[in-house]
Amino acid sequence: MLIDHGGGVWTAASEIRLPGFWLPLRMTVVGLEGGLWVHSPIAFDPVLADRVAKLGPVRWLVGPNLLHHRSLGAWAAHFGDAELWGAAGLAAKRPDLHFTGTLGTGPQPWPHALESIAIEGSPKIGETVFFHRPSATLIVTDLLFNVLVMRGLATPWVLRLMGTHRRLAQSRAWRFGITDRIAFARSGQRLLDLAPERLIVGHGEVIERLQPGALEHALSWMCGTAKALPPAA
Repeated sequence: MLIDHGGGVWTAASEIRLPGFWLPLRMTVVGLEGGLWVHSPIAFDPVLADRVAKLGPVRWLVGPNLLHHRSLGAWAAHFGDAELWGAAGLAAKRPDLHFTGTLGTGPQPWPHALESIAIEGSPKIGETVFFHRPSATLIVTDLLFNVLVMRGLATPWVLRLMGTHRRLAQSRAWRFGITDRIAFARSGQRLLDLAPERLIVGHGEVIERLQPGALEHALSWMCGTAKALPPAA
């Protein structure tokens, strides 16, 4: 099912199921000048693909980090004219796929209406997040969770351990792969400076209207030292 959020932004949901554990997944489609941009495609479904195609030509398929890539091949095979863009290191991880370019290594080919922000200092995840200016929408994958519905006996325990149980929050798992704390904090502050109004996460519910201070609170550990940092060179 494709959900229209307005402003040229759509999402579709899927899920991860393991014994006792359940986690929602979400992909995002943005209509841009020149075609559609598809972020973190979920498991390929021909009905969903047809609905996406009715919105316009699929121009770009994006693997936004080193963890969300399993369905890229099927979507790339179906939309053969689309460019495939992946996080740094994803091309080496997925040599079976042909990537047009790497996120965060220079100008991106889509219009300026969609800004790419690399989350620096955490190469094990290598996430790039995106800001759709016309709709003031921030699109993240694993940077933040907003899982409000619990299914499976183990799910609440796992999410409590991660610090993401029934709330907008950043998983504690991020703390174990940071190689540059200053760069990581700067990246978080850059997101706050964008002042997004809508938030789409890869895991959990879309927040159509961010409440004042909600994003700052969710990223408080990430940005804890950001105000004390020197300006970026």
